[in-house]
Amino acid sequence: MARNPSIMTIIKQGIIESERENRRRIRELKAQERYLKIEIKENNIRYAKEITDKAEIERNVLLSVLKDSISKQKSFCLQNYIIRENFSEEKPIEPLYKTIPVMPELRVGLNSQNFINKLKKLVFEKIHKIKSTKWKKLKEKLDVKNQVLEGKYTDELVLWQNKQNAFEEHKASNNNKLEKYQMLLNQGKKEGVEFYFDLALTSFEYESNYFDCDYKLEYKEDSHILVVDFSLPLIDDIPKIKQVKYIATRDEFAETLLLEKDLAKIYDEILYQMTLRVVYGLYSVDDVDLLDSIVFNGWITQVNKANGKIATNCILTLQTTKSKFMQLNLYNVDPKVCFKGLKGISGAKLCDFVPVAPILKLDTNDSRFVESYNVVEKIEGFNLAAIDWADFEHLIREIFEKEFAPHDGEIKITRASKDGGVDAVIFDPDPIRGGKFIIQAKRYTNVVGVSAVRDLYGTLMNEGAVKGILVTTSHYGADSYEFAKDKPLTLLDGSNLLHLLEKHGHKAYINLMEAKKLRN
Repeated sequence: MARNPSIMTIIKQGIIESERENRRRIRELKAQERYLKIEIKENNIRYAKEITDKAEIERNVLLSVLKDSISKQKSFCLQNYIIRENFSEEKPIEPLYKTIPVMPELRVGLNSQNFINKLKKLVFEKIHKIKSTKWKKLKEKLDVKNQVLEGKYTDELVLWQNKQNAFEEHKASNNNKLEKYQMLLNQGKKEGVEFYFDLALTSFEYESNYFDCDYKLEYKEDSHILVVDFSLPLIDDIPKIKQVKYIATRDEFAETLLLEKDLAKIYDEILYQMTLRVVYGLYSVDDVDLLDSIVFNGWITQVNKANGKIATNCILTLQTTKSKFMQLNLYNVDPKVCFKGLKGISGAKLCDFVPVAPILKLDTNDSRFVESYNVVEKIEGFNLAAIDWADFEHLIREIFEKEFAPHDGEIKITRASKDGGVDAVIFDPDPIRGGKFIIQAKRYTNVVGVSAVRDLYGTLMNEGAVKGILVTTSHYGADSYEFAKDKPLTLLDGSNLLHLLEKHGHKAYINLMEAKKLRN
């Protein structure tokens, strides 16, 4: 006969089984922990690779903006912005109002005076009164519901009508505006041309929001030059990450950044591509041949590390003619070499943010056409385009005396002529950048032709001068800037002259149309 296990044996077996179960659970938890660590490691490695790939892809996108944008250049026309569709939102449907039942009628025809008929008549009147009461309550209830439906419909109808009116007003305003600017554009007027190219520049497609930059335009109507002041991105906007690795032993991510020289090279490449892309895009949409030339000024706004103040400087400037630029095959060019080949001006490295003087400065305040300024001495209240010959001669001499005074420069007027020209010679004693400078001034109300620039260059050669400066109250044509590109010549237009005066504490104004009327 089998013996029953003792209580101690049962307890012992239970403890053994419990220990086995605990060890099994511990093994499972450790296995889960190992799997979790492997999964976290793989996820972190994958995440590090995603960051690395993303930075590289973004840089490649930025470095291909010229080719990609040119291939996606679309035709542009103001007519594309005309609103032709009609208001499409459906008019609210009139609601289904609750039907009001017919009012109960009192039964008639029981006019006899016998007791039965009198009793029936009283019953009919009682029933009619009850029905009338119920009908009035129902009518009041349905009237309230109908009023709610009517109010809701009225609100929806008013809202719909307001939307329709707003749409029609916007449509009329937009189309009238476009019609106005189309007419001005066809006439080659400044306002219409600037509106057209501003809208065109906004419509350009880029592969990255990185190029969502600010800009300003000015059209020189007399010389058919478009000046573009473009706000360039900073080098800090470029993805700097070269590689991200996950270090499992330390459970941390390690970043490897691009070397400064590599980042600088990429930055240069991007900005030169951007410059060429914008110029190409503007020329491409010039179907009515309003542009002879484009001047592109690239500006940077950053903190000056020397004084901690925010400064805005032009770091690259390019003047091109349409006929020459559109012959380029931009798919095959080296952007920087192309920029330099077009006689563009910039520092050796754009990331150094070396300021350069814009070839042609955008006159954002349009100070030439301001009626009057508070000024000093003889130019107070004078239009420089109509100033007396002698006053203009001494003004040029005096302003350049102020400009060269810090360098102990000496200026002498050599000749004044009745066509408004004034010749002067500056002697700058600085042994490195100094020498003999020739100045010629043209008090013109029309565009200064390239012949005047050639004359200045001839004078410079004859005098053995190191630099020639031509100052005018008017403008220069594209051919003048083209001729002066690779020569020691500086062309100052009316806007530059006013800026020079303001620099030395004087203010005047230039109004070419007013001067022409005075002469007539």
